[in-house]
Amino acid sequence: MKKIELKTRNKRNNFDYKIVNITILLIFLIGLAYVVFTNESLNCYYKENFNVLCKTCGITRDFKSILRLDFSNLINPISINFFVAFFLIFTSRFISLFMLFKNVTIRKVLTFDIIIAIVSRDSNGNGVVAVVDEIVGETPFPTGSLSVALGGSFLGSCFIQREPFYTAQNVAVLQEKIPLSVHTKLFISSLVRNECKIKYLAFGRELNSHFRKDFTIKLPILKNEKGIVLDDLKAYSEEGYIPDWKYMENFMKSLPYGDRL
Repeated sequence: MKKIELKTRNKRNNFDYKIVNITILLIFLIGLAYVVFTNESLNCYYKENFNVLCKTCGITRDFKSILRLDFSNLINPISINFFVAFFLIFTSRFISLFMLFKNVTIRKVLTFDIIIAIVSRDSNGNGVVAVVDEIVGETPFPTGSLSVALGGSFLGSCFIQREPFYTAQNVAVLQEKIPLSVHTKLFISSLVRNECKIKYLAFGRELNSHFRKDFTIKLPILKNEKGIVLDDLKAYSEEGYIPDWKYMENFMKSLPYGDRL
């Protein structure tokens, strides 16, 4: 329960931070547009009422000059300091907003170490529960592999991993022998989930004791105008059947929003 609450709180905090950053960026952009596209300058209250120059007099006109790369006729000597400060704030806000939307952490940006995901039997975030430094002598599973939860509450959860990863306890990995598209892998992962829902039970008849023995899924087989196409080498089955990879891919693409994967 605490883990779920923490994830919910983090998502809410990220959403609030995105709103704050977007608001600040909009304010900066509106101010920048005012400085660039208007010929008016802001009137100084102190100069108009007391005929005294304040510390910020001339900054608006100086900003226009700086944006035109004209540094020779600056009115206020501290204008360049204000401009650099505003530029750094704007840039940092933009970068932090980009990192939030792209799910990039400061650790990934600043560290020179290779960060590897840990895939467990969780059903959220593609099963990724943590990240660790690369373990010397331990080769991570490659990008594009399918992880399968062999037990627990989310038995049968099957995900395509987008980055190299290690696995926690009771997680199997399916690796392609020939290049397969994302759509084909999603077709297979859906069959794995459905097969597990029907034949296996969490904390009872779990998949971990059957995965290498008798766990199978049935795939569409390749056919042509003459009938079923058989493989003499019998690379995929003892009967020589060949999976119809193209059919699986086209089927997933035909589903609503399937073309947006």
